[in-house]
Amino acid sequence: MNIGNRLAYGLLGAPLAMAALPVYIYTPKLYGDELGLGLALTGIILLGSRLLDTVQDPWLGRLADYMQRRPGGWPLLALLAAFSLGIAYAALFNPPLLERQQLQFWFAAALVLVYTAHSALNITYLAWGARASDDTHERTRIVAFREAFALLGVILASLLPMLFVEWFDAQQRWLLYSCLFAGLLLFAVWVLIRHAPDPLPVESTPQKLLQPLRNEPFRRLAILFLLNGLAVAIAGNVVLMGDAAHTAHFSIGSGTKLAMEDAIALRDAFQAVGLDDVPAALKAYEDARYVDVLKLQKAAQTSLEWFENSARYLRQDPTVFTFNLMTRSKRITWDNLHRRDPALVEATGRRFATAQGHPELAAGEPV
Repeated sequence: MNIGNRLAYGLLGAPLAMAALPVYIYTPKLYGDELGLGLALTGIILLGSRLLDTVQDPWLGRLADYMQRRPGGWPLLALLAAFSLGIAYAALFNPPLLERQQLQFWFAAALVLVYTAHSALNITYLAWGARASDDTHERTRIVAFREAFALLGVILASLLPMLFVEWFDAQQRWLLYSCLFAGLLLFAVWVLIRHAPDPLPVESTPQKLLQPLRNEPFRRLAILFLLNGLAVAIAGNVVLMGDAAHTAHFSIGSGTKLAMEDAIALRDAFQAVGLDDVPAALKAYEDARYVDVLKLQKAAQTSLEWFENSARYLRQDPTVFTFNLMTRSKRITWDNLHRRDPALVEATGRRFATAQGHPELAAGEPV
């Protein structure tokens, strides 16, 4: 298998990844706010359609198994699912003018069709990759290409809607995004069918739906996915600290220092306010760190500018250059550097005084 085959297989990962993000991020805003369904009803429809998708996934897997045993079955299933997904996606993001009751049925139907078509195509696509080769290393390469394109799809799904908001009006932006998505999806499926490696045939017989649970490694994996899902679903307070909350340029090397000082300040805030009033404790934490972080970021900006203009120092004497490098952020002054490295400061003073024609000036004092 060559790189062209891997690219042909991996390309479909981009539009499949593009499909999911706007559904979760933008449909609540579109239907709940702009179209007037309300967030409560929109959330119920989203939850119900997702539960239905969970129930139907095993049956879509059965369908993929059935189509695999038919000549040209997987290409046909992938093509039909891609056409259905493109149409359903356009319907979801470009609803007609309807009354509220009709709109909720439109939203539910379009959402179910999107989930169904996406799941059917995704199951077929993943199974295709698993059967593309019997060599485990080759399958790893195939997965790497697929995940790389999936990451690209997530980036496109994050950027394009925001850009379309700036470039087009509300009615045009989702129509254009839907058309772009459908075009890329159909092109990727065509490339998959024409140029990706054909899946290897496998002899299989239908199994009971609960049969995988008898496999201990599968049970462990299922429990891991369940715990991961619970961790995401359970609400909690997340406090950002260190570079995640207020990054500073790496040239001053204070990322760990920031995080540790933030953690201490957070502990002090909860000790002062108590555990019962979390918002007040977080506000106290933010207020306590604001000025100190601002000073550090100012020093980091000064250090950044020093490096951006470092060419002006390149012809200096090495001792003087070292002194300038150490004091570039203005946090380290002549006096406290003298306490840390008196030999360096005294040598710098002597060289500077000599260069100015005053070698008699006392070393170790600013000149």
